[in-house]
This record gives sequence, C-alpha cells and structure tokens, in this order.
Amino acid sequence: MHRECAHILYSLVALGLATTALTAQPATVTIPDALSCTGCRIEFRMIAVLDVERAELAGIPIVATSLPSGRYALAEYPALAALFGSDGAFQVRLGRLGRGPRELEGAAALAATPGDSVLVLDAGSYRAMLVAADGRVAREFTLPGALQSATVLAWPTHVAMTGRVAGAGARQVHIVDFSGGTPTVRASFLEPIDPRAGGGDVSVLPVLATGARRALWAGDPLEYRITRWSESGTPEFTLLRKPSWFASRSSAWRGSPTVAPPPLLAAVVARDDERIVAYVRRASVTWRAAWASSARGGEVRSNSLALQDLYEVVLEVLDAQTGRVVTRAVAPAGVIHVLPNGQLVQYEERADGEIALRVLEPRLIER
Repeated sequence: MHRECAHILYSLVALGLATTALTAQPATVTIPDALSCTGCRIEFRMIAVLDVERAELAGIPIVATSLPSGRYALAEYPALAALFGSDGAFQVRLGRLGRGPRELEGAAALAATPGDSVLVLDAGSYRAMLVAADGRVAREFTLPGALQSATVLAWPTHVAMTGRVAGAGARQVHIVDFSGGTPTVRASFLEPIDPRAGGGDVSVLPVLATGARRALWAGDPLEYRITRWSESGTPEFTLLRKPSWFASRSSAWRGSPTVAPPPLLAAVVARDDERIVAYVRRASVTWRAAWASSARGGEVRSNSLALQDLYEVVLEVLDAQTGRVVTRAVAPAGVIHVLPNGQLVQYEERADGEIALRVLEPRLIER
C-alpha cells in the first residue's frame, strides 16, 4: 500500500491568557534507532522548478513558506518575498520596498494565513505586514518585540512566534493575537536554549510546527527533543532521539575549514495521523568544498559559505504513538528549506553562475 507523506514542519505552545512559567514535565519517550518498517522507504519527486529569472532571485533565499493553494513564497535578504504558483511560475512581489508606512525593508520571516495571504515580518523593524496574494499590503502591525518567526495555529487569534518581547523575561515562544489593532501577547514560555552548552556561537530558537487540533510541537535543535503541547498549554509528551550520529548535546555553529559542522534538528512537520517527520541537518560529504568556495583573497568567510554543499538533510519519520522510527532517508543534495507542508526547496548553483530552485515532495511508501 502506498501512503503519501506530504505534510511535514515545526511547533510548540501554551494557549493561555497570561504569561506563564510551565512547571509540568511531560512523559519522555526515548526512540531507538531500529526501524519499525523495514520495507518502507521515502521517495523524492520534483514537483516544480521556480522561475528565478523572472523573480530576479540571484542567491540563496533566507526564508520560504508554502501556501494552502499550493503556491510558494521565498525571499533573499534584504528583499521582498517573491510569490510563485504551484507550477513554479513567478507571480508577484509581496509588498513594497521602503521604510515608510506599509513598506518593508525586506522579509525576515513568512507565514501563510487563510485566503492565501502571507504574514511578513519586516527585516528592519518591529513590524509585520499582512500581504494579499496580489502583492498588496492589507494590514500593518507593530510587533510587541523582536520576533523572528511565525507559525499560525488559528488566524488571527493564535500565532506562535519566537524571539523576545517586553515583560516576558527570557522566554522564547509567544502566542500572539493579531485580531485587534495592535498585536497582543496571550502567553509566553520556554526558557532559552543556550548554544554555549554545546560549544556553539550563535543564538538558537526552537523549531515550531502545528499539529492536529491546534496542538503545537516544539523541537530543541541541539538535543533532538520534540515536545507536544496541548491547546491549554500543558506539555503532553516528549519524543527524544539519541542516534549515534547526533551528539547528546550538539552545538550551534558552522564548523571550520578543518572541523565538520555538528548536526542540528532543523525542522519538524506533524502529520494528522500522529506521525512526526524530523529533518536533521548534518555535515555533507562535500562540507570541505563549502569552506574552500568561501575563501576570498586568502581569507575564509563563514558568512559566504555554500550552504548547499555544507549540509545534507536526513528525514526520520517518527511514530508518536509507538515511539519508533518508521523509516529514514537522506534528502537529495542541495536542500536549503523545509516548507510547512513538508516539501523541500533545493538549491543549485550552475557552472555558468546561474541558480536553480526546485521544489521536492517526499513521499512515504509503505508496503
């Protein structure tokens, strides 16, 4: 029997009415390495080639999302997001570039909302815009803090966002209500993930994903730990993986010309049937080439790394009910983004300097 595995991304939550420190500890299930379905496999099918020439994309997009209609939005930094049809055809730029009212300095994060509108977090300010599918800005919001990502649980009243807000201390996840004129914080939770604990050098935020019945899943990128939270803000259970190729406590850095980058939990996508697909980023066999290509004038620059050569992405299908790994697979080379619907964005830089962006769909084949 064939079963498609097309829904896969990340999340976490407490849908209370006030900022709350969560003290309850969920049951933790440690998932072994052995596969529960030895006959299963994951296949990857290319479903779209994005028209980067018409969209005038020239580099690696820093943010990307999928829309309910099957369209895609991607953005370089600093630039407006480009909207593509499900066939890859470029359609429109989302918003207007600038620093004035209803203008964006660039897209720092993207989240799809009902009606194929997109919530765009501005790269240069504490603002967000709700942009319609025709590119017009429908609403402008002043955010309650330095928020860096958005996952829509129920628009417009419950949007899970990561970052810092005033009055929430160091807590990193916030449920924000956009229904009024000014967004308000309903709840804040989850203490910071300290990258220094694993020897890292950059800040780390949890990866978030929506699940069935507005549940929120949160993944710790450094520990391969994924927790499901109820709508009332109660942690229900935690899935913990300890594969031999993932450090018990990883670190947040890109390695060096002589040290491979450590693995990180990059994204989580929750399926309605209680299966979770975890996307782990680890060093590719070509990671040394990524550092070599970043050398400029004899100096190696970590901010110009060829990320498509530095990492590979491992998919693991986790069964939350049985606490087993159903199957796993390594994605094709060049995957740079996991979309909320579980599809992948693949990047390629050709010999002539032109780039290609493709959308891949992973499918779980069960026998």
